[in-house]
Amino acid sequence: MSAESQSQSTKASLYGRSYANVNLGIFLIFFGIVGAVPLYALTMNIIFKQPDIEWRVGIVIGLVSIILGALLIKYSKLRFQVAPNSDGSGTISVQEGLLRRPMVYSYSPGAKIKLAMANTDAGAARELMQVTLMDGSLYYLLDSRPISKMQESRIIAEFFCKKSGLKLLLPHYGNLLLESTDLDLPFPERVKKYPTLIGVEPSKPPSCPITITDLNGGIDRRYSWGFLANGLLGQLISLLMIAFAIACLPLFEEGDSYSSLLNYAMQMQDYTFFYAGIAVVGLIAAVLLGLGVTITAEGYRINVSYKLWGLVYKQRSMLISKLEEIAAKEKSTGACVLLISDDLIISIRLSTPILANYLASELRHFIAKKE
Repeated sequence: MSAESQSQSTKASLYGRSYANVNLGIFLIFFGIVGAVPLYALTMNIIFKQPDIEWRVGIVIGLVSIILGALLIKYSKLRFQVAPNSDGSGTISVQEGLLRRPMVYSYSPGAKIKLAMANTDAGAARELMQVTLMDGSLYYLLDSRPISKMQESRIIAEFFCKKSGLKLLLPHYGNLLLESTDLDLPFPERVKKYPTLIGVEPSKPPSCPITITDLNGGIDRRYSWGFLANGLLGQLISLLMIAFAIACLPLFEEGDSYSSLLNYAMQMQDYTFFYAGIAVVGLIAAVLLGLGVTITAEGYRINVSYKLWGLVYKQRSMLISKLEEIAAKEKSTGACVLLISDDLIISIRLSTPILANYLASELRHFIAKKE
């Protein structure tokens, strides 16, 4: 997304990708490829009674339609615009695509921008991030997108607040109101001004598989865990159940009855398929059992390392001065901890919401103490 200030007025604009005209663009491309030449020929022949058709004209029409469709898909923009007044009131407009009129919402002094997750009827798989303008008893939904686009939602919400001077409402922190001037504060400074962000002291769950190690005399800290906390136990059990079902359930028809792969292998005295299956399942299980994660809050950075039997295969890093929020989120397959900045969101998977909440709380309290 790109922001732009308009010097000729107090208006400020933020542009993003719009999908409003995608269907029309696809139709124009399809028409240019398939329908332009035949339709031109039929029109000239039936309506204008011209037996000799100039095919090049139809081809040109088709090419023009294809180009227009491609341009419509590529350059359709989602535009957010803020026009504040000196008294704290103003307007917010949202225009999606080239062919739709902008929706314009007026706000009064004291209005708020709300950034919150919303559940749909489809459950956790269709969770949405929504940006809403709240003005007294009036609520205007400005933007809604899948939870996977959380970073874009944050950019939009912060754009509205910074350009309008409105406060940002965060319901998941007890309806915390952030001043527009505090939206870029790093986490240690932010929690000093808004202590509710840090939450209650972490309480370690029983049989917690997360190991915490103090480094450099307690100045830095490392959090590490392996398979039991990764949320992969369900996948391993599912893999074994699928393998068992393929091997033992009567899935194959033989005359008037059904037979399983195991029965077939016993009859033929050929277990090659099972040897290969055991090798594949064993290899996958070995990979899953060897996966681990290490989070190191050291110096000015927080590093997340993903390991396979102790060897790092992927690493993510974020400056603590850029870190703005540490959140725990429940998912359909477990939970995760989110390290959030304007430029990056690092998602760290865990097996249960209890572990995710504990780790998020631990990280909040430790990083809040770092200068």
